[in-house]
Amino acid sequence: MLSSASSSSSSGRRPYYTGKRYNPDGTRRKKHGAPGIGTWCLAVLLGCIIVIVLKANGDDDAKTILRRDDSDVWVEIHPDLSEKNTMHRELHTRFHPHAQIRGKKQWIVSGKHGDGYAHMAMATVLANGTVLVAFQTSKEGEGKPDQHIAFTYGERKAEDKISFGKVTRAPTAKGGGPGSSELGVVWSPVLHTCAETGKTFLFYSQSTKNCRAPGGDVKVIVLDPETQKWSSPETVLPYSKGNINKVIANTLTVTRDQKTWILPFWRERGRCDNTEVSPSAGVLVSKDKGKTWKAHGSITLPNTWLIEQTVVELTSKATNYDGGGGDGDDHDNYNNNNSVNRLAMFCRTAAGHVFRIDSNDLGATWEHKAKPVFALPNPNAKLTMKTFGPSGRYRTDGGGKNWIVAVMNDHKELPQPYRRSRSKLRLIVSHDNGKSWTRLASIEEGIKPGLRHHYPTLIPLPKFAYGGRESRGQDIVDEEGEIEYEALIVYSTFIMKGFDSKGVTEGIRAVLVRMRLPD
Repeated sequence: MLSSASSSSSSGRRPYYTGKRYNPDGTRRKKHGAPGIGTWCLAVLLGCIIVIVLKANGDDDAKTILRRDDSDVWVEIHPDLSEKNTMHRELHTRFHPHAQIRGKKQWIVSGKHGDGYAHMAMATVLANGTVLVAFQTSKEGEGKPDQHIAFTYGERKAEDKISFGKVTRAPTAKGGGPGSSELGVVWSPVLHTCAETGKTFLFYSQSTKNCRAPGGDVKVIVLDPETQKWSSPETVLPYSKGNINKVIANTLTVTRDQKTWILPFWRERGRCDNTEVSPSAGVLVSKDKGKTWKAHGSITLPNTWLIEQTVVELTSKATNYDGGGGDGDDHDNYNNNNSVNRLAMFCRTAAGHVFRIDSNDLGATWEHKAKPVFALPNPNAKLTMKTFGPSGRYRTDGGGKNWIVAVMNDHKELPQPYRRSRSKLRLIVSHDNGKSWTRLASIEEGIKPGLRHHYPTLIPLPKFAYGGRESRGQDIVDEEGEIEYEALIVYSTFIMKGFDSKGVTEGIRAVLVRMRLPD
């Protein structure tokens, strides 16, 4: 046996394993020493560099990288593009959705306006081009007996700013009026200006006298553009129908043919309710430009409420919606801008995500089951959506994408000590009927225990005279012939009671956004 092993080794074949490494010729390899101090220092240095880069550029919740720009907001920069590579950045901007904050965020009202509490801001552009912002306000706090609706008017005299005037009470009339809480606490204004008649509608809800509860009767007053006078209040949907509060909070949706108006509302129980009716979500529908209204839908979901809904009109063939993560229908033509009588309603919930319900008949009936939109987290806070485009309406082939633009708090409920905070107020878009979503820009990223940047409202802005640019209604055609849109976002900032308010200014803020949404 010994002679056999010896001959095997001498012939160049590798010997049996003995726990040591050998070279192909049978000679033993030299043993390498442990890594030196220089190697370890280099590894630590590289690790630190990677961490610093990720923390500076990364955002765990978004698919894109968000970086801070000179105006103290966050804008999208594609992770594969270098800031120094101008040509590639321009190409990315040209063929991908893009949003740019115009100027700086501005205060519409702050705590100094006279009433310490201001919330639920809503905006519209009047027939004469003036911007009207309405909000609920009180010296004592939310839902207190003096809560009423207040106004402020703004004029756009510069490209990047709207100048707002003093705060005034909304109209008070013999029948009460939203500027007075004499008949009950007034809640949640919703504004809409009719493109055809120029009339401005102010919807609101009013509680039963001595009954503090969100909502009550849904009422409306109308501004005549010629006389500049508001009408007396009329009840659109009474509390007495089911003896349950009716509440509104989001913008009214008008279909592209201008024939159908949809106002989302929900039913919520209060201290004075004497009813067996369950809280639920629904819509008010008008086929005669706001003269008459009919309630549709009573949508519920176990273990969470569905409130503060926002409604958008869809185009092309309906999506087989699967929660924002599946394939849907591969034959959907998302670039066909023909209306299909289809709506999507997105709701605030306490389940950690936005939920969605669809209608195939412009709100007359709704799906029986709400579905989670996993791509849109929700910290139990209001979100708002509007459709922009399709810009293809200027084309003869009926093409062009229909963009859904959302503004919302882009996170779930946060852990302590930030559980009652709301941050990451972001602008998010979809071009495929809500099947997928892209983060474009961020309005607020600041976080502090109890601090809330929330309850956004988004409205399109009319044309503004830009040097060297042609305007078409709400669309701005730039030098390359691409379509851009402009919008106003208003939202509330305040800190919850019991938290440190040092350094916090409370009130209602506004920001102008320009978006390029390609076909």
